[in-house]
Amino acid sequence: MKHKSRKQREPPDMIIDMRSPVEFRDSTIPTAVNMNLRQLSSVYTTKDKTIAIAIFGDADTTNAAVRYLHAYGFTNVTIISPYDLLLRPRKEVP
Repeated sequence: MKHKSRKQREPPDMIIDMRSPVEFRDSTIPTAVNMNLRQLSSVYTTKDKTIAIAIFGDADTTNAAVRYLHAYGFTNVTIISPYDLLLRPRKEVP
């Protein structure tokens, strides 16, 4: 079976940044949504359970989020490292 390189893979449909709002404000992956575990329930209502969801943050939080999403029927959930996708500062650095 041939595996696609990272550059050839399709980007996820949703990227969830589970870090603190301060960390999110300082730098994040473009198009990422900042959520905590309580706010994750807003994703549960998504009708298409096959959408690709990528999650990053601390290990305990991201592992819990994956378990919750799998329990609600989502089948394409992965944990990513900030290095998997380029983190871009929200602030302009002179």
